[in-house]
Amino acid sequence: MKTVGIIPDGNRRYAKKHGIGLEEAYEKAIKVMEKTIKFFYTRANVKYFIIYGLSSDNFRKRKEEELYPYLRTVLRFYREHKDYNVKFIGNIKELPEWFKRYINTGRYRLRFPEIYVLFNYSSKEDIKGCKEKRRLLLEQVPDVDILIRTSERRISGFVPYKLDYAEFFFIDKLWPEITERDLMEVVVDFLSRERRFGK
Repeated sequence: MKTVGIIPDGNRRYAKKHGIGLEEAYEKAIKVMEKTIKFFYTRANVKYFIIYGLSSDNFRKRKEEELYPYLRTVLRFYREHKDYNVKFIGNIKELPEWFKRYINTGRYRLRFPEIYVLFNYSSKEDIKGCKEKRRLLLEQVPDVDILIRTSERRISGFVPYKLDYAEFFFIDKLWPEITERDLMEVVVDFLSRERRFGK
C-alpha cells in the first residue's frame, strides 16, 4: 500500500447540521485530515496522499463567503505545518493572489509523506494539458491503492488515470465525523480483498 486518495466531502453540510460557521467546520475537517494522514503513515506506512481539496467546478461556482473561509483554513494548515511535504496541484494561477503568494511553489522536501492537494483541479484539463506539455500533473506519483470518499458515492473527476486498480471505500458519514475506527475498518477491509491487477 503506497498511495491513499481522499475525497473529504460533506463539510458544509456538517456546518449546517451542527449550527456552526463554515470556518469552524473546515477547522474540524482539517483536524480529521491531519489524523487520517498520521494514521495511514504511521500504521500502514503509506507515503503518498492525494487529497481532493477543491475542484475547478466548485471554485467557479462557490460564492466568496463560502470559498474564502475554506481558503483561509487551508492556508493556516499549510503555514502551521512547515514540516509537511505539500504540493498544490491544479490551475493555481486562477486562485486569489493572497493565497497564491504562499502556496505557489510548494515545499519540495526529501521527506515523507508526500501530500498532493488537488486545488482548482479538473481531470479533463489535466488530460487535455498533457497533449501540450507531454506530461500529466501526477504521473510521477504511484497509483492509488485506496480511495476514500465520504457522504457520496462518486469520484467527481478524481485523477482517473491513477485509479486503474484502486479499491474504493464510500463511507456514509460527513468528513468531519470520520474516526480512527472508520479508518481501521478501511484497512482491514482492504487487506481482506484479493487484488488481481488484471490477472
